[in-house]
Amino acid sequence: MRSTKGDIEFSQNHDVLNIVSVEDDPSEFKQIKQGLTKYMSEQKRLFVLKNFADGNDLLKKYERNIDLILMDIELENSNGMETAEKVRAIDKNVIIIFVTKMAQFAVSGYQVQALDFLVKPYTYANFALRIDRALKAIDEKRTSLVMKSKEGIQVVKIKDIMYIDVYGHSLGFHTIRGTLYIWGALSEYEAKLGPRGFLRCDNSALVNASHIKSIDGMKITLDDGQTLSISHPRKKAFMESLASWAGYFAK
Repeated sequence: MRSTKGDIEFSQNHDVLNIVSVEDDPSEFKQIKQGLTKYMSEQKRLFVLKNFADGNDLLKKYERNIDLILMDIELENSNGMETAEKVRAIDKNVIIIFVTKMAQFAVSGYQVQALDFLVKPYTYANFALRIDRALKAIDEKRTSLVMKSKEGIQVVKIKDIMYIDVYGHSLGFHTIRGTLYIWGALSEYEAKLGPRGFLRCDNSALVNASHIKSIDGMKITLDDGQTLSISHPRKKAFMESLASWAGYFAK
């Protein structure tokens, strides 16, 4: 159900929560680890947990697929609030919860869009309440994309996207309800949606594997009858990625 070894890699599987603790007190980290283990077991959720005793170490090794950071403010070799500011400069989406004795910094926390504060010492009930809020926010982000187009902000359910292709200097998001044209780079959405089963079938298109009805040679047929082409250079990698994705859901 879970993984808490500090030296493991973060998961690329969207069903696994990638969580970071920034805590230099081993006993405090032990409480966080025990609390997460209990909560995730109750919720039947998978998670990976890494701890950094120094905020600077987190910044050096930061990965964009982190879902949640539990950040202490009083650290021996760094300041948690300053670390959070630097994290927010490179990652606008990660959820941050401060876990600290310094409740007076709550107002400062909102400047880095912290979701919440957990004041030490705390009970498991208080801990679980804040983790529950964090997971609801994470799950909401994982099911939708918020994007900017010339018509304004667009919110799209990821499961509704059939494929994405390059259209001039923008991207076409072809959904079950029509096509939206969004500014951005295909590589950006490949990195973001690859773990969700969006596979590069040629240089200018990502296809949502969930909407593939069949593959015949170099042709992909989607469940609404539309067809896409697989480029020869990408055929092997595409089929391997598709097999890996299908194999995961067959488990």
